[in-house]
Amino acid sequence: MEIINKNQQTITREDLEKIYEIYYKNTTIEEFSLIISQKNHKEKWINDIISNPKLLCSMFYDNNVLIGYIIIFLEEKENYIREFEIIKEYQNDGKTFKEMIKMVLPYTNTNNLYTGRILSFNEDAKKTFNGIGTFLHEGKYVCPYNRLIKLLDMDTRNLGKSIPSKDRK
Repeated sequence: MEIINKNQQTITREDLEKIYEIYYKNTTIEEFSLIISQKNHKEKWINDIISNPKLLCSMFYDNNVLIGYIIIFLEEKENYIREFEIIKEYQNDGKTFKEMIKMVLPYTNTNNLYTGRILSFNEDAKKTFNGIGTFLHEGKYVCPYNRLIKLLDMDTRNLGKSIPSKDRK
C-alpha cells in the first residue's frame, strides 16, 4: 500500500472528485437520503474540504488503485478526522484499516487527541472506533495517541514526518 499526502495547496478538485466517489459508493440508505435531500451536496462537500487551511488528505493506493482515504484537519489541539473511507473490497480484511492509520499517524501531531464525529446511524463505524478505545466527549469520538499505538503495535521511530510539498497526481 502506498500513501500520497496532500494539503490545501496541493490537493486538486480532481483528487476530491475521486475520493467523493468512494464516499458516495459507501453511503448507507440513511446517508443517501440525506445526500439527495441537500442541493449541491457534492460541491459543498468538496468546498468544505478544499477551503480548510489545516487540511491533511491522505490517499491510499494498492497497485495504483485508490482504495481509501483519510481527511484530517490538523487543528491546534486536535487531529480532527473529517472523513475516513475504504472501498468495499478492502473493508473488514483485518489489515487495511490498521495500515491506513499506521501510515497517516507520522504526519499528525501525536501530542493532540484524535477526534471525529460519527453519524448516529453508522453502527459499523461506532463499533470500530469504540473497539480502538475511543470515548465520546462533547459529541465527538476521542482517542489519545497512546491508545492508537497500543492497538497498532507501532514502531514510533517514524513519527513527526512532514507532508511533502511536491504535488503528485
